[in-house]
Amino acid sequence: ITCATRSHDHASAPRPCARRVVIVRHGQSTWNAEGRVQGQLDASRLTAKGVAAARELGIDLQRAQAPFLVDDAASRAEHRIFASPLRRARETWEELARASGTTRQAAETRLLLEVRFP
Repeated sequence: ITCATRSHDHASAPRPCARRVVIVRHGQSTWNAEGRVQGQLDASRLTAKGVAAARELGIDLQRAQAPFLVDDAASRAEHRIFASPLRRARETWEELARASGTTRQAAETRLLLEVRFP
């Protein structure tokens, strides 16, 4: 990965670009609390503990001024937010976003689905 140079010297070589990836696992779900493995099944919801954890993380990220929470064109162009399409992942993002004050939406992708059990 390279970043465009910010100088007007077009002869300069591209420079390496620092990238940060933030991965957030969904909050505790009803099946997690029961010790059940759910894989790609979409039958459980967040527990009160899972909702509280997502909200706490949202507040922490807001206090840390996480740049991906900013909802403007520049931030949307530079920072991507993805989530699994499973309810527990969507609920986690929605609670985190609400607590952080962001209006950003997470793009759902099946690439983030958990392991599928036969």
